[in-house]
Amino acid sequence: MPRGKPKTRKKTAARQAAALVRATAATRPPTPIVVIHGDPASNLFDLYLTTPDQAYTLSSGFLGKPTTPAHYDRLPFHPDDPTTTLNTTGKTVTPSRIAAINAFYVPYENLVESLKKNVGSQDRPAPVFPIAYDWRFDSSTSALVLDSFITEVLRIVSRLPDYKDFPPDEVDIVAHSFGGLVTARYLRGCQQQKPVRPTRVRKVVTIATPFRGAVDAFHTMIKDLDQREAARTLPSVYGLLPYFENASVDVTKGVDPPPAIDLITDPTIWGGSSVERSLVNYCLRMGSSKAGSVRLQELRSSADRQRTDLMALDVATALGSADNWLPIVGIGNKTNVQVQVVSMQPGAAPDAEFAFVEDNTGDRTGDNTVPFLGAIPPFNLETGAPGSLTPRRRLVCMTQDDVSAKERLDWLGLGQLLGLASLHSFMPRMDAVQQIVFGFLRATPPKFRAKAHPAPGVAPEAVSWPPAWCVTT
Repeated sequence: MPRGKPKTRKKTAARQAAALVRATAATRPPTPIVVIHGDPASNLFDLYLTTPDQAYTLSSGFLGKPTTPAHYDRLPFHPDDPTTTLNTTGKTVTPSRIAAINAFYVPYENLVESLKKNVGSQDRPAPVFPIAYDWRFDSSTSALVLDSFITEVLRIVSRLPDYKDFPPDEVDIVAHSFGGLVTARYLRGCQQQKPVRPTRVRKVVTIATPFRGAVDAFHTMIKDLDQREAARTLPSVYGLLPYFENASVDVTKGVDPPPAIDLITDPTIWGGSSVERSLVNYCLRMGSSKAGSVRLQELRSSADRQRTDLMALDVATALGSADNWLPIVGIGNKTNVQVQVVSMQPGAAPDAEFAFVEDNTGDRTGDNTVPFLGAIPPFNLETGAPGSLTPRRRLVCMTQDDVSAKERLDWLGLGQLLGLASLHSFMPRMDAVQQIVFGFLRATPPKFRAKAHPAPGVAPEAVSWPPAWCVTT
């Protein structure tokens, strides 16, 4: 018998197996997709009244231009019950029932509709579910909402005619900004349960997620005249405090380089500060039995637990492979990249004065909102194991230059060009970003590979993007 025949039979069997995989992929309907918005990007309404009252919304105004009715004094939680919000706009405190109704139509409507027809098709659209969650809570509380939502999605999709023979047991997740933190806390929460729970997630895409924080969060607490009082009370804002390398430094020490400060844990930054005083006044106004300093410590501890959980996330176990998590990061725009303590008021309770450094050089860049260093996950998306950062060569980066001329024709696109809207908020609706997401999530990848950029300091030939990501430089 000729020696080549056994090999020929093996090749034939391999081709038949590959054909079977392709045929199954073509027959099996798309995996359901959950889209998780960022912070603050869902409409909050007070349902206590017979006609729901706007607390925080993004609506379509004149000629479709987005407008934001935001009542920041309606946002803080009660100090003694962090699941309760009261209406404090009048002379007396009255009841309130704040609920997240839906995600903002800008920028998520375009993403949701595009996912339906491009991961699926016009004849067989992918089932895509944008989740609305109350972005004021910390990421672990919102992760519980996500858990229930995944259960609901799987139940609904299993009743669709196309899924009768293929009832789903997993979803894909596309998460923007803070939604990526919610996703990571959900996956970590599944690992922490005894016995360990299946995650019910097949693939994850995170877009512009501040895994290690954003300087803008602290800027809002200190400098923003409209939002700062509310921001000082919200757990989600503390979960965005930056802790990447040299995110905050103390220049009053007079040494070069100035020593780094941990904004989450360092007590000298908070004791006697305007942030603490705001919480003291709010606790008194609410008739709380809790001191403002105690509430401040609770909020900081919540942020520290998030940091610990993210560092301990085992992605390879959660998703079966680190290749099943695609991190997309925005770079190339001026971004607040550092907090500096520039003076310290003397006394028993010193109050610090801060300066904010904006930059766009080297790795001190970002997407106008999230610094590049803050976007690096504190878990390893190359090995999948916890305990180390994701290597830069693994990150898929996008810039403002990737926004097409066609995309400049609406309000948000024009605003982004003029510097009135951030690259961060525009990324979910960018064609270049969406093409990468489609290729990654499709059961049968497209015949092209989308273009992206290496991270700062990484040569194009040094990237370690898996072929399954359908991305090229």
